[in-house]
Amino acid sequence: MTSLRRTPPASSTGNMSHKNYDSDTLSERGGNDYVRQKRRRQSDEDIIMLSNKIDQYFSELKQQNAELRDSLQFMSDKYDTTLNMISKMEEKRLEDKKQIAKLEERLEFMIASIEIRNIPSSSKENKKKETKEDICELVQGFAKTLSVSLNESDIKDVYRVTTNKETIKPIIIELNRPRKPVYVSEVLTSRTQKIYHMARQFVKDYNYSYCWTSRGTIYIRKTEGEQAIRIESEEDLNKLKLKQ
Repeated sequence: MTSLRRTPPASSTGNMSHKNYDSDTLSERGGNDYVRQKRRRQSDEDIIMLSNKIDQYFSELKQQNAELRDSLQFMSDKYDTTLNMISKMEEKRLEDKKQIAKLEERLEFMIASIEIRNIPSSSKENKKKETKEDICELVQGFAKTLSVSLNESDIKDVYRVTTNKETIKPIIIELNRPRKPVYVSEVLTSRTQKIYHMARQFVKDYNYSYCWTSRGTIYIRKTEGEQAIRIESEEDLNKLKLKQ
């Protein structure tokens, strides 16, 4: 007969140990999952924070670029405006230069030339054609009447000019250039003459560049291009002194 061997029952202590091991393993796995989830959440939060910072940085950078672009555009517009102003000023300077040349030429002619009107021709009395010598004698006689010394050597040329309105032709006397400069100024009242003298002294003392009269009114100017200042009384000069 075959003998049967009875398998002893499993020890209750071994089962308990196995159950405890499974429980610890599950707890450890749960703890690891929690840590991983926590780290994952922390990593996500860090990524979001970093992304926000990057967005903020680029937003500020865009704003700075926009401001820089606006500044560059402003400077470009100002540069174009300045070039335009310089171009216009240069054109104005050339026009003024031409005008000054014309005025100097005209002034030179005015200083060296005299026009006399309503002196009848000597040819009517002598019944002969009037010559240059006749006109010269008329001019010298006219100067003598005015107590003005006018020698024949002072006269460069003398002639009559034709006009549409006058029956007696005016006489033009071209004089030789005087050795001394000729100054032409307005006739001012004694009060205006006194203020004009004070204004010229003020211009010298306070480094102003210009002082002149126009139609009996006194003007001064600090530098070229500035607005002219009208001087009507000594009080106007005193006010300007207080501002210096």
